Amino acid sequence: MSYSRPSSSRLIEEVLDAADQLDDSSDSHPGGLAPTSRTSVTKVVSIVSSFNEYKRFLVNEIGWGGILKLPALARLNLRFSKWWMSRLDGPSMSVHLNATKRLRFWPGDVHKVFGVPCGPKNILGPDGQCSETTIQFLRSVLGMPKKGNQVLKAAESNLTRPLSEHCSSNLEKDCFKMAFVIFVIGHLLAPSNKHDTSIIDYWGEIANTDRIADFDWCNYVLSDLISASQQVQSDMRNNKLKTHLQGCHVFLQVFVLDNLNLGINNIPHDTYPRVASFDDNKLRRMILATTSTDKLTWDYSCAPVSSDIGILLRRNNAIVTREATSLRSSILRENTAFLDKLMSLLSSSCICCSIWSLPCIMQSSPPMSTTHQNLALSGRKLDMSDSEGETSSSTSKVPFFNRTTQDSVPTTHSKKRPRINSLQANSVTPPSFATTSNKPSTLQLAKTWADTIACGVLMFNDDQNIPDGAVTFAQLSDQLPTKSASRHLKYATDHWTARAYQPKLSIDSLASVEQFMNKLSEDVARRPWVRHDYPRFISINGSSIRDQLVGDTPLDHEVCSLIVRTIVINDNIFLYPSGGFWRIFFEPDLSTCILAGENLWEVRSIQNQFLSQRASTHLSNCKMFIMPATLQTGWCAYAWDMERKLIHILNPCADSAQYSSLNTTHDCIAEKLHVGLYSCLFKFFNTWHVDCLNWKKVYDILASEVFTKDESDLAMIQMACSFNGVGVSEMLNKVNVRIQKINLVADVAKLIHNAGEPPVELHAIVS
Repeated sequence: MSYSRPSSSRLIEEVLDAADQLDDSSDSHPGGLAPTSRTSVTKVVSIVSSFNEYKRFLVNEIGWGGILKLPALARLNLRFSKWWMSRLDGPSMSVHLNATKRLRFWPGDVHKVFGVPCGPKNILGPDGQCSETTIQFLRSVLGMPKKGNQVLKAAESNLTRPLSEHCSSNLEKDCFKMAFVIFVIGHLLAPSNKHDTSIIDYWGEIANTDRIADFDWCNYVLSDLISASQQVQSDMRNNKLKTHLQGCHVFLQVFVLDNLNLGINNIPHDTYPRVASFDDNKLRRMILATTSTDKLTWDYSCAPVSSDIGILLRRNNAIVTREATSLRSSILRENTAFLDKLMSLLSSSCICCSIWSLPCIMQSSPPMSTTHQNLALSGRKLDMSDSEGETSSSTSKVPFFNRTTQDSVPTTHSKKRPRINSLQANSVTPPSFATTSNKPSTLQLAKTWADTIACGVLMFNDDQNIPDGAVTFAQLSDQLPTKSASRHLKYATDHWTARAYQPKLSIDSLASVEQFMNKLSEDVARRPWVRHDYPRFISINGSSIRDQLVGDTPLDHEVCSLIVRTIVINDNIFLYPSGGFWRIFFEPDLSTCILAGENLWEVRSIQNQFLSQRASTHLSNCKMFIMPATLQTGWCAYAWDMERKLIHILNPCADSAQYSSLNTTHDCIAEKLHVGLYSCLFKFFNTWHVDCLNWKKVYDILASEVFTKDESDLAMIQMACSFNGVGVSEMLNKVNVRIQKINLVADVAKLIHNAGEPPVELHAIVS
């Protein structure tokens, strides 16, 4: 029988395997029961390894790029961690290597091991203060429960969602960054002792993702590790059989082994972060080199300690690495400040944008507020290139809705316009939108949809008996109106604060109105109930009001325009009788013309909405500008908060999950509407007190129920009417929307300056 001697590497592997078996045995191990821990390096690595290039870029952008190099440490020796945690001295921030030797550590060492930021701001200090409103908002957008610390599953869900530079919104990108910090801290840097749990006492540090790298996360990790070590030492003094390890004991293992003299097992100090130099085999070999089993309990202090000079040099390397990272961040901040100052100096000489009456990209903007009460998730600007501000004026001065053949010239007061089919609509060359690669298709879909809606309104009005001199849909003005002065004094007070309310129908009256409408005769239903001529002519018969406000027929463009007009008139009568409007509703004409790519400032009905009708309401003192829009995904409202420079996206069809699938559309539409709104403001007013740059989008999830596309119309109206800037003043559910619909029937019946014929019986019920 032949015999071959095993190689030295094979012997080492057998010894290591035997050591693992001994370490896993709770009964035979001299140290008794093995400790437990919820630290999971493999969990973090499995998620990080699935990141695409853009996700990895976002991680590097917040200064956490070292986590991307984390090795898959599948087997952590928890006894080794427990032994060193028992020798950790918190007040002196050191580890007792032996009776006479201590190894000091600093926050910079955590940065050296993991590559996480070690910024100048204290996480638990005043810089990290965060309001309860912001916390609830963050929980909402991240899909976390309103209370409790079970957040890791939700964070993981955010990390696994598809994300790209062009197809994802700023909110999605910010959610990814916040979720990454929560996930890594919960599974590696400061793990808890419960499943799916991480104590998030750093909300203020992640609320503004641009400032994540400014905070001292390394000191936070050390503070948690010291607290966990004190608990381990307490368990050992009390002879507790089972110990659960919290804190980042992975750092303790890497840091201690990196500073011991282990001979051939030493790892060269040429890799950053240091944890990237380790793997399962190297850790096992290094731990075995420190292990002594001569005593009743295993001891990990037999390895010689590095010389004082070696420790000093390694300590210096940690400081240099940290300072280099800090210097890089400082240079980036200084360059950004320099560019801001340069743009402010050059803005006065920039005339290219003013020629086209477009928002100027050189226009300086006030510094971003750093308070968390603004619910600011990031400081990014809306993407608005010159090409996006272009309209179809480059091809024709006549809006698409009024275009005829080249031989015919439309008049401004023409009652009849040619019917335009979808084939003609698609033959028009669309404007160019070049901000991001996904926008041409998205905005082209919105343009096609807006063209279809507009053609339907034109054909509907062709069948109406329009009075002479009435302003019609998409009718052009002979000339632009003279620009008005817009002197801003202060923002008006909202009607909730002023305790002004519009009277609503009683329960009995609601039932009577619904019963009357359901029993409506066809002769009465065919009658024109509404004929209203300002800011443009609208004619609606009773059957449309019955089917859309009492029945389940989706809201069309004209009935929505009528509802918005009714709301504006009632706001003037009941909520803001003195003329100081806190909110302004625009009829859907504005959003439809913007999305269709028209010279909307030449449309008379839009001129009337900005100037004549609102002249007495001090438009410049209005805080909230609300614009309903009909999209292929349903009705949605966009609200501009002029005081806080936020664009609120009010979509009753979306919850936290559905916003992810709709955010591309909402991003593109919001930016297009933003350019259109400010184009009108620049055309109609000499100056405007709020610049058009650095606006942020907020995805408000306000409905207690998710509505379908066909239910989005009146739900959007209810949401917009009760929106107070941060939430809704009235619960948004299907019952309240149903009540709102019946109240709108009453408002339409009582509409002032109405030349139509609403039923006398209905008027008697609602009066």
